[in-house]
Amino acid sequence: GIAERALGLVAARFAAARAGQAPPSPALASYATLRARLDAAAAATRAIATRAQAAAEAGTVDDDLRGALRATAAHTAATCAELGRAAFHLVGGAAIGRASPIARAVADLEVLLTHRMVADRVLPTAARVLLGQAAPADL
Repeated sequence: GIAERALGLVAARFAAARAGQAPPSPALASYATLRARLDAAAAATRAIATRAQAAAEAGTVDDDLRGALRATAAHTAATCAELGRAAFHLVGGAAIGRASPIARAVADLEVLLTHRMVADRVLPTAARVLLGQAAPADL
């Protein structure tokens, strides 16, 4: 949701450009790429969440699924933080300052990356499980 909001702010800024002064093609291409990356991360998150819900309902949640959940969550969080940073740069000078909603979005995304569920330090554990190695108790 935070990355979605950041990209929405970019879209609003681009739409507010005066007639005849559309953003340059590289900025538009960047926006399209960012939007596609967000959609892909959201789709991956929905897919693993659907898989996890079905497994939970069947009582078949296993370590492989837990590892996949962690890896996907970490990937999605990192992707969203990258998107927020890129959106900040697309907005330019208007993004600077405490009152800027896009600056707040970037700050919130950076805080998100420190959460135990998605911090980089979970990836080695997730990889071990996905490779068939023993899962630690805190997975």
